[in-house]
Parts: sequence; structure tokens; C-alpha cells
Amino acid sequence: MNEMNAQIRSGHLLVRPAQEWDDLSAALTLARKSQDTDFAERMKDALLHSWQTVATKVLADTFDAAGIAVTCATHPWGIATFSASGNSCEPLLCKEDSGDGLLATTIQPQLLDFESVMNGYVRCLNKLQAA
Repeated sequence: MNEMNAQIRSGHLLVRPAQEWDDLSAALTLARKSQDTDFAERMKDALLHSWQTVATKVLADTFDAAGIAVTCATHPWGIATFSASGNSCEPLLCKEDSGDGLLATTIQPQLLDFESVMNGYVRCLNKLQAA
């Protein structure tokens, strides 16, 4: 599992350094707060596409070797849906609950930094491996 987690981290860092992921999340958050909807949508699409492409394409062999099926995300802020042994999970790029009772599907979800996304990713996959 540790080797797979390292490969996942490396795969995402091949695309962008952690600080660049964090900067993109911050820029998207700022665009949403300033109600620059066109820019925010372009940023959202680019950010999600990058995370999703790494999970579904770059790391496909890694997940396949671990017996984990990868399909497209179902949540608007999901990276991918991972499945194994009848269980599934979907790591997100935002908090599930913004603290004000609003779910992550609201207009301005609280986006996570790179390390927080990675922690959620690892928790998700650990649940699959433990089941």
C-alpha cells in the first residue's frame, strides 16, 4: 500500500508541483469569490481534468495491479471513483461539508490544498484495501 501511495503522489507531482496545485485551487477560489464565473469555470474544468486524467490514465496500471477499478467521478468535485471487492470511494478536491451545513456541491465549495487532497485519496484507498 505504501508503494502505491508513493506512486499516486508521484503521478500527480509529475503533472504539477504541489505548490502549483495549491496556487490553482487558490486562484479558483478567488475567481469564485469575485464572481468571475467565466474564469472560474475554465479554472475548475482545467483543475478537475488534470486530477482526473492522472487518476484514470497515468495511474491506470498502478490501480489495475492493486485490483482497483477506476471509473469517472460521479461527484462534481471528485477525482475518480475507485472500486474493489464490492466497495467504492471517491476522493474529492473539496471538503464534504463547508462547515455551514452546505454540501460540497454548492456554488463555492472550500477547495483543499494538495496535501489534504492526497490525505483524502490515501484514506479512500486504504478503506478499499481494508474491506
